[in-house]
Amino acid sequence: MFRKLYLIILVIFVFITLLPLAKVNAQTVHESRFVRVVTISPEEEEKKSFYPVWGEIVEVKGVVNGDVYAVGEEILVQGIVNGDVIAAAGNIVIEGEIRGNLRAVAENIRISGIVEKNVTVAAGFTEMTSDSLLNSGIIAFGNGVRLSGLVKGDLKIFSQQALIESEIGSDAEVWSERIILENGAKLHDLTYHSENQPDISSQATISGKLIKGEGALFSAGVGARYFSNSLNNYFNRGRLFFKLLSFVWAIIWGLFMLRYFPKMFQSFTESLSESVVKSVFVGLGIMILVPILSIILIVTIIGIPFGLFLFFVFIIFSYFAKITFSYWLGRKLIKEDKKLYLSLVVGLLIYYFLGYVGFLGLVFMFIVYLTGLGGEFRGLLKYYSVIRKKNIL
Repeated sequence: MFRKLYLIILVIFVFITLLPLAKVNAQTVHESRFVRVVTISPEEEEKKSFYPVWGEIVEVKGVVNGDVYAVGEEILVQGIVNGDVIAAAGNIVIEGEIRGNLRAVAENIRISGIVEKNVTVAAGFTEMTSDSLLNSGIIAFGNGVRLSGLVKGDLKIFSQQALIESEIGSDAEVWSERIILENGAKLHDLTYHSENQPDISSQATISGKLIKGEGALFSAGVGARYFSNSLNNYFNRGRLFFKLLSFVWAIIWGLFMLRYFPKMFQSFTESLSESVVKSVFVGLGIMILVPILSIILIVTIIGIPFGLFLFFVFIIFSYFAKITFSYWLGRKLIKEDKKLYLSLVVGLLIYYFLGYVGFLGLVFMFIVYLTGLGGEFRGLLKYYSVIRKKNIL
C-alpha cells in the first residue's frame, strides 16, 4: 500500500517538474492559453484511500471513496467524496458532498454543498451560500467571510469583515474589524474581539450572551490588508510553482521517513511533545555551534573529512527540521493513529501556508527550523540510547 502511495506522489512530482517543458494536448482553451483539466466524471467511482490530483482545473464530479488531495488554479467538487478533501488553489468551489473534513487554502472559497465534518479554510474571501450545510464546525481565516448556510457546530472567524446571516448551532467566536449579523442570523453565545461593536440587524437573534473578548486581531484594517496582500503574493503563479515543488518533495521525504525509519521519526516527534521550548534552545545551539565546529575542523586540514561529513549531516537534519515539526503538528491536530500520512500532509500544508505570509512567515519558519532541529537532535540521542540498551549497536 505504501509503495503505491509513494509511487503516486513521485509521479506527481515528476509531472509538476516537467509540466512547463512539456507540450500537452489541451482539453479546454480559455483566453488563448492552454488549460489542463483533470476530471473525475460522474460515471467514475474511485476506490483509492489516497487520491492526489493536480491540474490547472481539477473537477471532481464522480464518487471518491477516500481522501482527495488537490492542487490547481481552480478546484470544483460536484460529486461525493467519502473522505477528507485537502486543497490548495486560486479558486475552490464545493457544490457536492464531502463526508469527511474540508481543509483548504485559496484566494476565494465558495461552499454551496454539504460537509459532514469540520471545515478549516484560509482565503482572501470565503463564502458559504444559503444552500450549504455544515454538519460540524468551521474555522475561517481571511480578508472577508460571509456565511449564509446552516452551521451545526462551533464557529471561529479571523477576518477583516465577517458577515453572518445563517443559523449557528453552537458557540461563535469572531476576531474581526467589522462584524455584521444580517436578517436570519441565529446564534447562541457570541464572543467578539474587535474595536467596534457588532452591527446587529433587528431580525438577527442571539439567544445566549454577547461577550466582548480581550484583544483585537485587526486594527483599522491594517492586519487584514497585510494578510490579504500576503495571500495574493502567495498565490502568484511563479512563486506558487516552486513552493509546490518544495511541498511535494517534503511529502515524499516525509513518507520515506515514516515507512523506513518510523521508530526514529517517532522519537523526533516525542521529543517535541516532551518540551518544545527545550527543543528551540537546543536547535539554536546546534545552528550556531555545528557550522563553527565544521569550519574549525576543515581549517585544520587533517580534520577536513570529518568537518565535511559533520556539515553534510547538519544540512540533512536542517532540511528535515520542517518535516519533523510539520508531522508533529499534524499529529496534534489529527489524533487518529491510523492517519499518519494525513497528519504529515496537513502539517506541511499549514507550514507552507503560514511560512510565506510576509515577515511573520519568516519568523514562523525560523522558529519551526529551530524547534525541528532541536527535536531531531534530542530524539536521536534518545533513539541511540534505546538501541544501545538492546545491544543492537
